[in-house]
Amino acid sequence: MFLADKVSDDGSGIWCSTGRIQRHTELGETTVKRTINEFLNEGILIETGRRACKNGFTVVYRISLAAVRTLEGIAEPDDETGSAADPVPRPHTVERRGIRPPLLV
Repeated sequence: MFLADKVSDDGSGIWCSTGRIQRHTELGETTVKRTINEFLNEGILIETGRRACKNGFTVVYRISLAAVRTLEGIAEPDDETGSAADPVPRPHTVERRGIRPPLLV
């Protein structure tokens, strides 16, 4: 989602450093690198060049919109709320109504 937020309308122009992605997503360096490599292997991201920076260079990517369109959707958004998640009652609300919350395994 972070990369999608940085992209142009045509899917090009992503040049965020690994460190910047880490800071904004609160993910570790290994996780960021692994995820980018997985996106490259799946054809979702395509390396298009490099930009010079103070630490050497930053890789420039583009998102393959065709590859994204082929991905299976997780859930359709609700017409009323726009949410793609099922509403889950908070445990303390459920207990006050006399309903036992489900056990999480």
